[in-house]
Amino acid sequence: MQRKATYGRSQSIVIVCSGIFFIVILLFKGYLIGALLAAITWSYIIFMEVLTSRFLSGPPTRKDALDDENWMEVKTTRDNFPVHGKLRLQNKKAPLMICLHGWSSSTARFSSLMKNFHDMGMHTIALEYRNHGDGGQSKEWTSLKIVKDLDRMMEDCIDRELVGDVYLYGHSMGSFIILAASRICDGAWWNKLVKGAILESPMTSYPEVFRSLTTSLSFLRYPLKRRLLAAWTKIHPETDPFSWEDSQLPAWGVPSCPLLILQAPNDEVLSPLHLELLLDVLGDRDDAEYHIVEGLTHSRSAEDQNRDLLVESWLKKKFTLHS
Repeated sequence: MQRKATYGRSQSIVIVCSGIFFIVILLFKGYLIGALLAAITWSYIIFMEVLTSRFLSGPPTRKDALDDENWMEVKTTRDNFPVHGKLRLQNKKAPLMICLHGWSSSTARFSSLMKNFHDMGMHTIALEYRNHGDGGQSKEWTSLKIVKDLDRMMEDCIDRELVGDVYLYGHSMGSFIILAASRICDGAWWNKLVKGAILESPMTSYPEVFRSLTTSLSFLRYPLKRRLLAAWTKIHPETDPFSWEDSQLPAWGVPSCPLLILQAPNDEVLSPLHLELLLDVLGDRDDAEYHIVEGLTHSRSAEDQNRDLLVESWLKKKFTLHS
């Protein structure tokens, strides 16, 4: 897809070569201080562009997508970009579980959980993110693009006559997508049918992720934050104005449906502030159930018996499901 906020390789080469040429001219003319200042300025500009591009790209490597003959691949497009997912239907009208994986993961993570949901009598569908699994390659990656890809997949790839209630399961960043979808997709047919969401080790704040990623670059946080906000506006002009706080709860989105929150103890990826923010925003809501799941980990929990028992118990307690 066309870049809107960052430079491509050819543009970067032109900028670097122009900078070198300008510095050489200054040196040739004898302006040593000017050449030094130009070199520092150009280095700063290039470094900030590299950082911005890295923050707007997907994970450096991909994990394999779900490869199971029981789940068929579904495809559609949004703005001429391919949107991929995995779908398995019951042979009758049934509840639908939407599964959303985390950053640098793939639909394969939900292989075990999706089998459990199917055995409980649910349709199952999982979105493959851009730059993840077998999803398309996007030059500029944002979570809002994933939210809109989810909505398009649900519009184009599901026969709504087959769907009873809708549920969502999000792991880590998948929870972040669910939070935003509750606001952005509020009028969508499928979102109107949502009767519950399960958030596993949820991400709730991009500013907190940004803070964690820039621990060694704290002196550059302010200018980098400004560049990222400017980039976001170029990529998503429909969201202007957009503030830094809009990328976390509660502005990012808060589902009004019942919630099951499952948290890995001693989360090695996300700081405790993500969970604290979620619990603070939810307050004393009596439709939100929260568990610390002993033995659950953030990145290596594709299969976990304790978690699965809690999920199944919550679904059967709250809603009528059958195998």
